[in-house]
Parts: sequence; structure tokens; C-alpha cells
Amino acid sequence: MIHHDPLVARLRAHPKLTATVFEIGEVPAVNPPDRYVVVQSGEDQAPTRFTGPSSTVTSFHNVYCVGQTAKQARQVDDWVKEQLVDYRLTISGRDVRRPADWVSRPVILDRDGPFTLPFGQNIFEITSDPI
Repeated sequence: MIHHDPLVARLRAHPKLTATVFEIGEVPAVNPPDRYVVVQSGEDQAPTRFTGPSSTVTSFHNVYCVGQTAKQARQVDDWVKEQLVDYRLTISGRDVRRPADWVSRPVILDRDGPFTLPFGQNIFEITSDPI
């Protein structure tokens, strides 16, 4: 997943998100932060061509913005968009297009855990080509 690590690094570059960007299952069970981000990346996909495999790579990234309140979750969502929308990730040897905010869902309540948490979801599409 060539886009995942640069995307996570870009999110962690925001001063309010530095220590609060996690992978699925990495959020601390004891004393989790009040606000945090969970990133779940899909596999890289190269489109099929009749003449052979493509060198273009596209991937989708679910970015969950979590808070103790709906207002906090929306604030995290704003920080995520500040970092990713209209920014080109840097990947050595690849020309990376700006992430497309493919889907943006409003804050809803996650009732599956030990306590209810508000969260918003963004799905970013990232595409790159070799230089």
C-alpha cells in the first residue's frame, strides 16, 4: 500500500493530530484521547488494460474522525480535511494526484463499543503514476 504511510504521515503532521492517528484496533482501550483519527486503507488497485497491466495505482482510505461529542468529531473532521484536501502527497518515484474527498459522511453515533462515541467518516481516493 504505497499511499497509506504518506497519508498517515500527513495527518500526523497536523499539530492537533500528531499523537492521535491510529490504525484499526490500535486505539488505546484505557484512557483513549478525547479526539482521534482511525485510518483504514484498502489495497492498491491498478486498472486492467488490454495491452497489459497499468502502472497507475489507485487506493481508497477510510478516515474516521472520532470525538467524545459530535462537536469534537466535527473538529477532527475539519483538521483532517485541512491536511488532505488540495494537498499532494509526496512519494518517491511517483506523481501523486491530490486526494479526492470521495465520500464525506456526517457525524453519527457508534453504539457498538463499551460506550457511545460520535464519529464522522471520509473516504479519500488517491491515485498515482510513476514519474
